[in-house]
Amino acid sequence: MLPQVDVFIPIYGVERFIEKCLQSVLAQDYENMRVVLIDDASPDQSVTLARQVIEKNNPLQHKVEIVSCPINGGLGATRKIAHSMIAGKYTLFIDSDDYWDNEHLVSEWVAVAEKGNYEVVLSNYCHEYPLQEKSIPREVVPRLTGKEVAYAILRGTEAGYLCNKLFLSDKLKQYSHLVKIGRNFWEDVSVTVPLLYYAEKVGYYPKVTIHYVHHGNTQYTAVTKPEYIGTIEGILLDFKREFQNANDPELEKAYNGFKNQIFWTLAQLPFRYYKELRNPIFKIKWALYPHDWKNSIRYFIYLLTQNRYTAWLGYLSYHIYTYLYHHLVRKDTFRA
Repeated sequence: MLPQVDVFIPIYGVERFIEKCLQSVLAQDYENMRVVLIDDASPDQSVTLARQVIEKNNPLQHKVEIVSCPINGGLGATRKIAHSMIAGKYTLFIDSDDYWDNEHLVSEWVAVAEKGNYEVVLSNYCHEYPLQEKSIPREVVPRLTGKEVAYAILRGTEAGYLCNKLFLSDKLKQYSHLVKIGRNFWEDVSVTVPLLYYAEKVGYYPKVTIHYVHHGNTQYTAVTKPEYIGTIEGILLDFKREFQNANDPELEKAYNGFKNQIFWTLAQLPFRYYKELRNPIFKIKWALYPHDWKNSIRYFIYLLTQNRYTAWLGYLSYHIYTYLYHHLVRKDTFRA
């Protein structure tokens, strides 16, 4: 008998997208798949539409469960529920405004995992920008070890998403303690980085699986929010505990790059939050940087923000730099 695959889909305010998402999941030809919809107290007709799809468009009669939350708890809460309900050999996640594009991908994905006895199988993915009518496919770079994938995620050269990874459930559950209510930003990275770092066998499925749809400023993570400061601080503290015995210089360099990503994310906040970005846990070390012109400019801007007298100049420099970089240097691309 084929091993069971659990597919978890959080639902909140997605009545425009849930039908396409759920149809793409229920169309899969994999015969032992359990689909769990987690209704995060969605205020619209998302769940009603989902029930209609389940009734009319479930050709293989996949097992489907709907879990209803009494109050809206956010993405972290739905992930927590998902981890508590894992029962199959493998686990997949898909957000309810995204979709899969062919009915064979779960079958092929699992076949790769079974053949290689992998703990994680990474796949290619595609960013979709419907407002700009643009699609940007991304190929995952095959790497020799899970550690190398973890380094790449920390540096920002590889995606830390849950949605383009098939997990061996027993391995995934070892990191359930990193899934926390209220952790609604980078909640995927907080799990994927340590899991991959300590994974013994990592495989690759060289096809696009998830179509990650960007809806502009309506998307949950499209705009940086003040509460992300505390969220990211919590992730950094968790990483400190997870890697306390690593003694790995390459990890330290990659971790420094991760804090660089954090700074450039939180620097989008209004000027009054700059004092909080001088917290020691966010400190970036120049000695661990790859020394090129772009990083030199970025580090100089970072240094300006670390002094209360020059923070305003760092704030101004940040906005000038990001405008010039994304409108002149990278004018033909979109920010993921």
